[in-house]
Amino acid sequence: GAQARMPEPAARERVLVMPFENASQAARLAWLGEGFAILLADDLRSAGVDAMTRDERLRAFDRFQVPPRATLSRATVIRIGELVGAADVVAGSMDLDGETLVLKARRIHLDAGRLDPEAIERGALGEFPDTCHRLALRLWAGEFESAGSAEARGRAGASPAAFEQYVKGLLAET
Repeated sequence: GAQARMPEPAARERVLVMPFENASQAARLAWLGEGFAILLADDLRSAGVDAMTRDERLRAFDRFQVPPRATLSRATVIRIGELVGAADVVAGSMDLDGETLVLKARRIHLDAGRLDPEAIERGALGEFPDTCHRLALRLWAGEFESAGSAEARGRAGASPAAFEQYVKGLLAET
C-alpha cells in the first residue's frame, strides 16, 4: 500500500509522454494516440532528453492501478507525473481537418508548476512521423538540435504502415 505510492527515483529531467487523445473519435486513428507517445518519446531520447519508455509508463500505470487506455484529467496526468518523479509531462491530442492531421500538445513543467502554451503542428496524415518530430521541436523549442532526433524519425518514417502494425500489435497485447 504505502510503498506503491512512493515516487520512483528518477533523473532530474525525466519526461513522461502520455498517449495522445483522439479528439476526432475517428476509429482509424485510435492506434495513433499511442503511436505519437512512442514517437515523441523516441525523438526526445534521441536528442538526449530522459523520456520514459512505453514499458516504463505502462508499469507505472499498472502500479498506480490506472487503465492504460483511459482518458485522464489534467490533474491525474500531473499526479502520475509526480508519482514517477518526472520533471515534465507532455499531454496532447490529435484531430483531423479533412485529410490534414492536427497535433496539439502541452508541456507541463512539474517542478516549476508551469503549463507551456499549446503547441500545434499540422501535416498530411501519411507523414505523421515528420509532424510528430516538428511537434517535439516546438515543445522543446531551442533545447535540442533538430538533427539530433533524425535517427528516431527515420525509424518510423521509413515505413508508416509497418509502424502502424507495430503499434496496433502493442495495443492488442494490452
